[in-house]
Amino acid sequence: MPAKFFYYPYPAGNRLEVIEIDTIGEMYSEFRKDGSGGTSLDGASYRSVGLTQEIITIQRDRMKGSEDLAHKFQALQTHLDKGYTCSFAQDDTKAFCGYLLTSPLNSGSTSLEVSGNPFASFVGSSVLSAGDYIVMETQPPASIYEINKVSSVSAGFSSTNGGTITLDRPCSFRYDQDTWIRFYRFLPICKRVLSDIGKNMITNEHGLLWSLEIRLEIDYAGLFSFIPMGPEKTQETIVFPDETGSDYYSGFEGLDLQMVGRRESQINQVDLEGINTAEYFGSQVRGS
Repeated sequence: MPAKFFYYPYPAGNRLEVIEIDTIGEMYSEFRKDGSGGTSLDGASYRSVGLTQEIITIQRDRMKGSEDLAHKFQALQTHLDKGYTCSFAQDDTKAFCGYLLTSPLNSGSTSLEVSGNPFASFVGSSVLSAGDYIVMETQPPASIYEINKVSSVSAGFSSTNGGTITLDRPCSFRYDQDTWIRFYRFLPICKRVLSDIGKNMITNEHGLLWSLEIRLEIDYAGLFSFIPMGPEKTQETIVFPDETGSDYYSGFEGLDLQMVGRRESQINQVDLEGINTAEYFGSQVRGS
């Protein structure tokens, strides 16, 4: 199945661009971790972990589509180098993510309720099926991350309403804060790694063969802003502009503007007086 990049070119951000590539040659993750620790006089070891950042490398040598496809990626690079976001699906038929509705989900559980996909408006109505690998992750600091396998999904499982997922094996951790469940090779909101800005994503051999290499990192604050606040986690229908676009002044916003707006709205809804802000933005007090 084809891989796809989705983005809303800025400064307008009111029209969807989709870049389709036949297949990805290589895709792998690394993790940047921020921590501190030490050893006390009695020999006890201590550690405090802060930021955890997933960095994903995507490569495809000698792409089909040649120069035409290379120029499409040049536009994407311009967008990403400015600090804006994109979405990526290694298999566009598996571009699903939903937030956990079972709270708390105890360690050892095999059944969980998941919402519909907030990004279905632009990535499509894909759903999970038996045999798919999924990521279960919480927001930094000190985030939890594990990969499990889907044994089955409930009848009627959809991108609009979600449903019940049965895991192939019990989950390792307890989840008592906001948690995303996503196909492990679907990245809903990501940005280009800062140190890569200006470096060509596309290279060519003698002007004939074109290759792609890009590193992306997940924007956790942006991603978790799409989980509704409050214990009810009321699902909402989010509509994004399509490839025909929308009027610039209509207020019909693409991914980046909606993400910023949701962040500002959630901050304004919470009185942070007396609350540790790192704890709040780590979803520790969401829904309380």
